[in-house]
Amino acid sequence: MKGISIIRLEILEFFESNPFAWETADDLARKIGRDPLTVQEALERLRELGILTARGASPPLRYRYQAPYQPPVRQVDHGHL
Repeated sequence: MKGISIIRLEILEFFESNPFAWETADDLARKIGRDPLTVQEALERLRELGILTARGASPPLRYRYQAPYQPPVRQVDHGHL
């Protein structure tokens, strides 16, 4: 289990350095030097947590960093206060 957590961190570091990348588990595994099956498990967990998003109708899915939702900032109309 600890190995998976380390791989999740390595995946997050990769996407932090490449925020617009769309990667398959196999491609990402080659880039970070890890086992593809283990990377796939870590990617799915990060997707479940809402950190990554995935697209594709069938495997291989491509994964990308999912920026957290930030509601728009509303301007305060000081004339009506």
